[in-house]
Amino acid sequence: QINMLVTGAAMGLSVGGTVLISQYAGQKRFDDQRKTVGTMTTIYILMGIAFSIAMLFLCDPLLTLLKTPQSAYEQTRYYYNICNGGMLFMFLYNAISGILRGMGDSKSPLYFVLIAAITNVILDLLLVGKFEMGAAGAAWATVSAQALSVVISLIYLAKKNFFAEYKWSDLKVKKDKLIPLMKIGLPSSVQSLVVSLSFLTLTALVNSLPNAEIASACQGIGGKINSFAILPGLAISSAISSMAGQNLGAGEFKRAKKTMYVGMVMAFSISVIVFAFVNLFPGFFIS
Repeated sequence: QINMLVTGAAMGLSVGGTVLISQYAGQKRFDDQRKTVGTMTTIYILMGIAFSIAMLFLCDPLLTLLKTPQSAYEQTRYYYNICNGGMLFMFLYNAISGILRGMGDSKSPLYFVLIAAITNVILDLLLVGKFEMGAAGAAWATVSAQALSVVISLIYLAKKNFFAEYKWSDLKVKKDKLIPLMKIGLPSSVQSLVVSLSFLTLTALVNSLPNAEIASACQGIGGKINSFAILPGLAISSAISSMAGQNLGAGEFKRAKKTMYVGMVMAFSISVIVFAFVNLFPGFFIS
């Protein structure tokens, strides 16, 4: 849940980058687009390092605040520290994905994540299953998969000559790009933080129950199903951000509004189907 809190914040901020980059694409203001990409990349690198250091210092206070069961404390601590130590990779991947989506490319981030997800599963089976490394093995699998997704995405961008138009000076944080980035991205980031904080509160309550390990496992399974169920809605949200941004940049206000309406209908329809299946067959999903 703590990792999801930080991930949600990173994803929320990337929305700002996606919207601005897509608007500049629609307006064909490629110089402004380049400066936005540079500012966004630098800010994400700095935030990734800052969050990683801060979260490592906050390990014990947070785990105590969440009433982590003593029998699970050591394993939780391993998982927490390893995942937070590799947080830079998660921030970088979100930055790259936000940039690509803003340019209208949503397929490449899918391929990067697909490779990372398969790698994660294989490493889980090896490190947790074969080598019995426990929660630490699961954490190393996650961080390694995230690092791989960043490396693959950078190789892809290099082969597409993406970096040819950029100079080192483009990585300087430009105030005129940072302010709109934060103005658009912060509300989405705060929204994710609020949702995550409510889940953290719930985690603390569950951990204070008798048989906390069992209650926590139940909540963990339910949380994973929930996080899987909301993915279609989040994906459509990203698509709307990019498409609406490009249409607004091109002055196509009616098309931007239509994009929102079509996206809302799609997200609602998928949500109804997911809700029905999960409630009709809960035992199947849990097992």
